[in-house]
Amino acid sequence: MNPEEILGFYRMQHSVYGECPMCHEPFRLSEVRIWCGTPPKDWLLTLRKREEELEEERAAMDEKVRKRIDTSVKVRFGQVVQNILPEFSAYRPDEMRWLGDPVDWVVFDGKQSGSIKEVVFMEGKSTDRTPLNPIQRELKRAVTEKRVAFRTISLSGNISEMVQLK
Repeated sequence: MNPEEILGFYRMQHSVYGECPMCHEPFRLSEVRIWCGTPPKDWLLTLRKREEELEEERAAMDEKVRKRIDTSVKVRFGQVVQNILPEFSAYRPDEMRWLGDPVDWVVFDGKQSGSIKEVVFMEGKSTDRTPLNPIQRELKRAVTEKRVAFRTISLSGNISEMVQLK
């Protein structure tokens, strides 16, 4: 029997199976293709390759979704912390005013007693490791270097007098 006759025989036998020596998957001998060199185009190989690509894409998308959920949870947690933090600070909550940007609160320590001891810019962070953003660092530097002023805005007729230092 020549190889063509042998292959023809196995093609006719749909119930004869073999086992792949590489992946140990069963296969019908009637579906075996023998080649030398580059394998012929095979829709099954193309399909399996595309399945692998899709699985990689799904894994990448799962990671993106996981990161977005993680970011969302952290943001919401930070918002909750910002709302309850005044209750746990060293300052009276009724002496704190919410700004939100560039810092969360301005504290007028002593306002309720009629004698303000200090004005504090306060930023709430969910952890000690959460860094200040660049504007917050710049504000902290301005306060530290005493580059702070009090100005009154007056709506007088003369525009040059609208901002007066007092």
